[in-house]
Amino acid sequence: MLAHHKGALSLALALSVVSAGLSLLQPMLINNIISSINQSPIAPLVWGLVGLLAVSSVVTMLQLYVMTVTAESAVLTTRKQLAARMLRLPIRVYDQHRAGDLVTRLGSDTTLIRAAFTGGLIDAIGGVVMMLGAVVLMALIDVMMLGIVLAVVLLTMLVVIGVSTFIQKYTKKAQAAVGELGADMDRALGAIRTIRSTGAESRVESGINADAHEAYDMGVMVAKIGAALRPATGLAMQGSFLVVLGIGGARVASGDISVADLVSFVLYLFMVSMPLGQIFGAITTVRQAMGAIERISEVMDEDPEPTTGATAQPARDITFDDVTFSYDGQTDVLKDVSFHIPAAKKTAFVGPSGSGKSTTLALMERFYDVDSGRILLGGQDTAGLSRASVRQTIGYVEQEAA
Repeated sequence: MLAHHKGALSLALALSVVSAGLSLLQPMLINNIISSINQSPIAPLVWGLVGLLAVSSVVTMLQLYVMTVTAESAVLTTRKQLAARMLRLPIRVYDQHRAGDLVTRLGSDTTLIRAAFTGGLIDAIGGVVMMLGAVVLMALIDVMMLGIVLAVVLLTMLVVIGVSTFIQKYTKKAQAAVGELGADMDRALGAIRTIRSTGAESRVESGINADAHEAYDMGVMVAKIGAALRPATGLAMQGSFLVVLGIGGARVASGDISVADLVSFVLYLFMVSMPLGQIFGAITTVRQAMGAIERISEVMDEDPEPTTGATAQPARDITFDDVTFSYDGQTDVLKDVSFHIPAAKKTAFVGPSGSGKSTTLALMERFYDVDSGRILLGGQDTAGLSRASVRQTIGYVEQEAA
């Protein structure tokens, strides 16, 4: 998914590094401004700080634009690849997955991938770079206070990463429930006349509502986890801030560090805590996207329908020769069926529902392969012919063709 966008991602990464570097310079300038008060002119330093802020804003804007465009491009590529695969899957795969569920993988699941790019990767890349730079500069000011901050950060990150696995789990379940909801609604709309004529609206509605409640319940679980993480991480960083102020004030009083150093350290602490919150949010978003990616991968991992085989020669008659077929490998739908459809004749298959009429036509089109026996197209065994050439020879129109 990301392999086709290495150039754009590299550019975004470079812009993140530049943006983080510019942000890290700001406390250093402020330190110099405080130290220069009543000693030397501070106007050049103030204007330098203003210029630094302006350049940093432009770089951040460019980074956001590059990542957003890359996200749209990645989603477009994924949707095209997914649509191409969905249109070429073996028919048995469509029997296993409901149409509405496949549609949600192309729609809402790929939308979560965009959210991971724009709300996850941007924050994570820039936040990590800024945090690392801030940690290095904090170490140059006071190693002891840095140790306190790092202990809090590492403990909080371990908790967040561990709990975020549940977000991925429940997001996948929520998307599956949305897929079932779409599938049930699609089936209901396709049979709306039958539903109305039998007065089954309430029964169908209750089934659709059950799917909606399942998606709601999974969404609430994700919300609970997210709601618990946000205050916990904020409280941890506030605690470290208060500790730094207390210890830092004592060290200023003892003359170990200057007031300007303490101010710079506090500013760097904010540069650790702010990206940390963004990274935690990014982890949540990416975990949600990973649940969607798993659902997309389930389709992409399916092999497409084989295209090999000889090209069928023009033919006008079809023969079933002792054909047996079952969908599940256990219950035969057709067993030892033989018949001949001659050219220039009209032939009708008549029988009750489930007798194998649609299955017979599906076997003619090689939507499925027979378990035993042969299907001859003008004397040619269709098992050795390419599916495309067989379908070009035999016209097929469904009862409710799109």
